[in-house]
Amino acid sequence: MYHEIFNNIQSLIKVTKTLTSPKTGEVTQTKQYFMANFHTTAKDFHQKILQHWRVETYHYHLDMLVEEDNHIAYKEPFSIAILRSFVINLYQLFLNANKDRKVLPTGKTTMAEIKRNCLYRDDFTADLFEQESVV
Repeated sequence: MYHEIFNNIQSLIKVTKTLTSPKTGEVTQTKQYFMANFHTTAKDFHQKILQHWRVETYHYHLDMLVEEDNHIAYKEPFSIAILRSFVINLYQLFLNANKDRKVLPTGKTTMAEIKRNCLYRDDFTADLFEQESVV
């Protein structure tokens, strides 16, 4: 494909998704088209999209759980960034170890619930620091 106003498009990728609703069993099919300014295959492009959303998910946790956007570090910003990552990793370790068990008072084991319990329960926070990694 070549057109003078689209001279930087190197790849066009068509993605067909088939989704089944878990509630109704209804099957829907959607088509999406992606453009890239580099040569790529559909498989490579899919990996790039997944990699992008991994980063976005991490930034979402930084924004929602440790409120990174609301608390700008003017002194030692690198050290503060390391501490924020440490907190997210502690929450994630606890979540991975306990996602199928009801260990929190609300019965839900989510990152937000883990944070809430850390804010109000010192015993829970101490236990969080003593957990072992899950392989």
